[in-house]
Amino acid sequence: MPENKRKKVEFKEDTLKGHYGNPIVRITFQVKGEEAEETLKYIANKMDDISKRILKASLDLRTEASKLYLRFSKQEAYLGNVILEDSDDVIRVIVTFKGVKNKSKAIREYLENIGMI
Repeated sequence: MPENKRKKVEFKEDTLKGHYGNPIVRITFQVKGEEAEETLKYIANKMDDISKRILKASLDLRTEASKLYLRFSKQEAYLGNVILEDSDDVIRVIVTFKGVKNKSKAIREYLENIGMI
C-alpha cells in the first residue's frame, strides 16, 4: 500500500486459530476507485522482474471473470520486496475490475499499461 494512503485505510483485524491451536492474525482492508488504482500501480512498481514474468505467463490461471488473484511472499513483503509466490504463508490480494467488456483481454492490457506484466 502506498505510504501516503496507509493512514486513510481502515484495517480490520481478526484473530483465528491455526491447525495446532496457534493464533493467526488476519488483517484485511479494502480500497476502491483511485486509491485502488494507485495501490495496484504501487505494487506493480515494487514487483521484481521475475514475478512480472511469472504473472504474465500465469495470468489466465490468476483471473476469473473480473477478478485477479495475486499472492505475495509475506516474509519478502516484510523486507520491502514484492515477490509473487504460491505457497501457504502469503499476502493475498484480490483485484476486482469493474466496467470491462472482454475481461481477460482488458485485464491483460491494463496490467501491461501499468507495468505489472
